[in-house]
Amino acid sequence: MPFIDLLFILLFSLLAMSETRKSSSEEPVRIHLPAVEPGGQENPMDPRSTVVLEIDGDSRIRVEGVDEAVDSPEDLDAVLDRMLEGRLPEDCEVEIRGDTKADHGVSVAVLQHLRNRGFGGVALLATGDTSGAWAKVER
Repeated sequence: MPFIDLLFILLFSLLAMSETRKSSSEEPVRIHLPAVEPGGQENPMDPRSTVVLEIDGDSRIRVEGVDEAVDSPEDLDAVLDRMLEGRLPEDCEVEIRGDTKADHGVSVAVLQHLRNRGFGGVALLATGDTSGAWAKVER
């Protein structure tokens, strides 16, 4: 009796670990990769991939190349969607040029909104009179 149990266990193990027969019609998946030519330099970034936001001294936001001012996050989203032209936000760089007289809360809010939208490459630039920008304020 123990010998029959041992044979059934061996037979079951053999069947469980053996490969099933593949039909002759099955073929492995073939992937055709594009050909890559050696040499050459990388193309510089497309100039349209940089969006410039300007915050003036009165804390108004303007997008370079767009006539109207941006009054809300929804307006900014609409302008950015038009400028991206189907590209992903992480493929685009944004420059925020803020006047030193502008309210810093506006630039922080714009920066946070851009980060939430997925823009990773954001540069902050100070414009206007920066000679006294770092001066200590008397209180």
